[in-house]
Amino acid sequence: MDRSDPHAPVDHMASDPRLGVGGNNPPPDFSLKDLVDGLAARLDGDHTADMTAEIEAIAKRANDEPTEFATDEDLAKATDIVNDAVTAFDKYDGIRKDEKDQYLKGGKIVDDYFRSPLQRLTRIKETFTDRATKYRRDQKRKADAEAAAERDRLAKIAEENRIAAETAAAFGDEGEASARTDIAESLEARMEDVTPTTVETIRGSSGGSARGRTEWTYEILDFQKVDLNAIRAFIAPDAIEKALKQMAKTQKHLAKVEGVRFFEDDKVQFTRR
Repeated sequence: MDRSDPHAPVDHMASDPRLGVGGNNPPPDFSLKDLVDGLAARLDGDHTADMTAEIEAIAKRANDEPTEFATDEDLAKATDIVNDAVTAFDKYDGIRKDEKDQYLKGGKIVDDYFRSPLQRLTRIKETFTDRATKYRRDQKRKADAEAAAERDRLAKIAEENRIAAETAAAFGDEGEASARTDIAESLEARMEDVTPTTVETIRGSSGGSARGRTEWTYEILDFQKVDLNAIRAFIAPDAIEKALKQMAKTQKHLAKVEGVRFFEDDKVQFTRR
């Protein structure tokens, strides 16, 4: 190509390296962390002045209105102010979403990249947790059965000695009766000390450990029979509010709950022009 000919076609890829292979890559000194760290300052520079001016103008009009409406004219002015406020809200909320969208997309890319390997690791942990829990439960059942068998064995021997003590006493052998009674009492005391033997903690060679623990939990046998009064103190107020709101919406004038007043309430709804 003749570079001296002004009418010769221009090789844009040669003149602008961004149009060549790798031209879409960020500059070598690009830092995503610096971009995020400087985000607040950029947003402030791009939007604060215009957004503040527009909102302050609407707020001033709102503050000039009476705190209580006395005429339909007051309501008409309020309608215009609310309409402008909603319009401004939609505009700046749209800007917010546009600004945020690129970061959300980046976050989704990161999440998608790591999701599969992390899920695989989670499945490994959950699988072995289930196996270890089953093993511990089997060991505990076995230990409980062994402890129960030992208590039964001691109880049987203790009972045999009490019978022998009664027999000896009946024949006037107080010494034998006393000795047999002492043995029975000793065996009964040992019964109280018999507890299941389990290994609470197993340590691996890497320093990790598997520790058994016991906790109280529950199983709902019949949902309809659950006594809500019994668990009232543990129900979050928000959950009660949500239930009452749904009840008022669906049952209307038929809704009745002790301690609650259901009623029709008049409200104004502003709509966009």
